[in-house]
Amino acid sequence: MEGESDKIFLTLLNKVKNLCIDSIFSCKSNTKLFEKAESIKEYLKLKDIYIVFDSDNQTKETKIQEIKKQLQENPEEEHRLNNEEFNQIKIFLLPENDETEHDPNYCELEHLLEKMAKESENKAFYEVFCESYKEFFNKIKQIKPIQSEQKKRAKCWLQPYITLSVCLERGFVPCGLNDLDPVSTTAKMIDKPKNTEILKKFFNFDLTELQALIDFLN
Repeated sequence: MEGESDKIFLTLLNKVKNLCIDSIFSCKSNTKLFEKAESIKEYLKLKDIYIVFDSDNQTKETKIQEIKKQLQENPEEEHRLNNEEFNQIKIFLLPENDETEHDPNYCELEHLLEKMAKESENKAFYEVFCESYKEFFNKIKQIKPIQSEQKKRAKCWLQPYITLSVCLERGFVPCGLNDLDPVSTTAKMIDKPKNTEILKKFFNFDLTELQALIDFLN
């Protein structure tokens, strides 16, 4: 594979499209998978796509150019994005975080997700997002209070976001997180059909599914 982000995308595509491919090594080595990967360009035209990257202590402009180069380094391959298609993607960066000097903003990802919803230019979605998000985390805090020691490790706080990101309906794609293995995390989350259904229902902001999702996260 060319990178972990490619692996994540192809793994999700394989699962969502029910392609039943046991091992994914290369997009070009499997015609069936390649054809499905082509359809992502049409998907981009219809959906708001958000990708969250680790900043790697770089400025947003520098990091975006690095990401763009990675997506366009093989322009002869049809599944690579051109400038217009790349510009349709909204890119957000997580602040750098390590165990020696903790950045509190790394844990406060609700602000990042709120910004994503606001920039979707869909007022109704933004309002429902804020209402449902607040309700969800109020319940999370009642069941499992967030302790200060938990915030020392981003992994614990990131779990709900990584889980929710598996659902392609909102296009959240986790990649480049230093303290998580995005490939194994993604594979684990989508391993059972039941988990996928829970996530899909939550992304429709069906509050009756909150307890099931909370149980799943715990």
